[in-house]
Amino acid sequence: MSACRGGSPRCGSPEDFIATEEGREHLDSISMVLLSVGEAFRQINEKTQGEFLKQYPEIPWRAVIGMRNILAHDYFDVNEKVIFNTCEAHIMPLMDTVRRMLADLETDS
Repeated sequence: MSACRGGSPRCGSPEDFIATEEGREHLDSISMVLLSVGEAFRQINEKTQGEFLKQYPEIPWRAVIGMRNILAHDYFDVNEKVIFNTCEAHIMPLMDTVRRMLADLETDS
């Protein structure tokens, strides 16, 4: 997730993702990370029958998993503005929550 943590010096705007080959590669890299993250949370949700993620309502889990579905199945519908805004506004809160989840799991062990 650090690939897009708080934006990227290589991409100052959504248009930077499509303006150059480097920008497109960066968009592809970030998209793969978001797909992997979404898949991990989808599996966690499935294995815990939705109980674990429910403990962290500050994250829109349905949207996280939904983005994974779009990236996996509707790749040509990927919108660089959505990916950019996700990186700008949602990655840091998600990382904070993941840290809390891990700490909670350590405490419960």
